[in-house]
Amino acid sequence: MTAPMDASRAAHDGVSMLHAARAADPDRFFCALFLPAAARAAAMVLIAFNHECVRAVATPASWAVAGPM
Repeated sequence: MTAPMDASRAAHDGVSMLHAARAADPDRFFCALFLPAAARAAAMVLIAFNHECVRAVATPASWAVAGPM
């Protein structure tokens, strides 16, 4: 009974991942569009994850992630 809700949520999460990957790194986003569909979703996740890792290590943003020690 909850399968339609799960499917729509997964579709919405996929769209938000595309937007996050495009905003974070447009060059890699457009290169990833040439990948086969099966690998494209994984590439978008990696692009967004890479952006978050870089953001966490950057000096001004690291305070937003870790806070004062």
